[in-house]
Amino acid sequence: MNYFESISQEKLSQLIAKTDNSLFLSLPFLHREMTDAIKQLSNKKRPDGKKINIQILIDFDAQTIRQGYGELGPVRELINENFNIKSMDDNRISFIISDDIGYYLFMESRSLIPADKSTINAVKIDSVSIVRLKHYFFPSTKQEELKDELSDAIIEESQQLENAEQIMQKEKAPAKEITREKFENVTADIESNPPIRPDYERRVKIYATRFQYVELQLKGGGFKQHEIKLPDKLLPHSNEELKRRLQARLKLFDQLKKTDAYKHFKEIEKKKEDMAKRYLTQLKCRPNQRILRKEEKEYLQKEIEQLNTKLNEVIQELYGEMINDIKYVKEELKETLYDFMLNNPTREMINLGEENKELMARDRAARIIDSFKMPDPYSQWLKNLRIEAYYSDITYEDLGREELLEELYEKGLIDEEDENNLADFSKGIKYSEGQSE
Repeated sequence: MNYFESISQEKLSQLIAKTDNSLFLSLPFLHREMTDAIKQLSNKKRPDGKKINIQILIDFDAQTIRQGYGELGPVRELINENFNIKSMDDNRISFIISDDIGYYLFMESRSLIPADKSTINAVKIDSVSIVRLKHYFFPSTKQEELKDELSDAIIEESQQLENAEQIMQKEKAPAKEITREKFENVTADIESNPPIRPDYERRVKIYATRFQYVELQLKGGGFKQHEIKLPDKLLPHSNEELKRRLQARLKLFDQLKKTDAYKHFKEIEKKKEDMAKRYLTQLKCRPNQRILRKEEKEYLQKEIEQLNTKLNEVIQELYGEMINDIKYVKEELKETLYDFMLNNPTREMINLGEENKELMARDRAARIIDSFKMPDPYSQWLKNLRIEAYYSDITYEDLGREELLEELYEKGLIDEEDENNLADFSKGIKYSEGQSE
């Protein structure tokens, strides 16, 4: 491998997999690809039949995860499986030492750089520095072995330095002149979409870890006020009075509202609103959303799941009642149409004689209404009937709005110190964006 390298997450995983004797890994945190490679490596044996020595150092901190350096789940799996993982607070010296090959790693957060982006981000570690890194970051390593390694490393490095001129000429950085076109493109990009100052971005992240916007919805509840319309082509008469009388019978689920099933559904709605009042704070400046303390998010989600479980039981009750209601509406329509046809007979009905007039009116009314396709309660409403919470984060622009800060303070979501800090932040945003006070 070269002295300067581009090491992606995939390439790093491959380097881990090629280890034969020992692996020393220091990173802020670990992503799934790396933990999978480490697990596979643990099943591999050294040439002498012993287990491969795997030692890992991370910064086990919630903020490190939030900054995009890794995921809790995969690391938790390694810890539960008793891998040798240590934590060092605020350590950002990253490197991998696989057997006798080592690289300093300048790994970016995935919040900033995609995992598959190719960047020059690794520098080969010399033999002496490999030993020093092991000694400092992994002091549990046998000191006698390190002394032997150090002696060999000094000899190796002295031999390497004899070829200093060849080393200096071997690799060159692919640096280029900044062309006028590139300069203008970057300038235009920055001016049209200015970057957020790092201290502002940190401030936003602090409050984004404390609060979230939440929109709580009861999906699929549109059956409560549902009207349908008979197509004109189904009707044997273009009589406006008939249309009016039929349409008056086409309000579905009026009968449903008298049932216990509907009463239980309304109780679920009430519990949903009570739950929202307990956990969420209404904001005047964001009327369609409410705000949640993130520390209570887990409890809110648990209550939503419990309420959805009860809602599933109510759905079973509602289905039978809705089918009955549709049957009731269809019978009402048939009776209305039958009555109209009996009092407004067609020529055919008259020709068939008085004894067949009622029979034909009944048959034709039934055929017309039965040919009309009523909505299916399950696929149209009940299948998707559930309580959902839609979350969105507080943004840079939000924290620059004075009316939001005032509401957060008035409703006890932030204290006076927070309000003062955010007020300064808001002024800073306006100043940096060239707005007047």
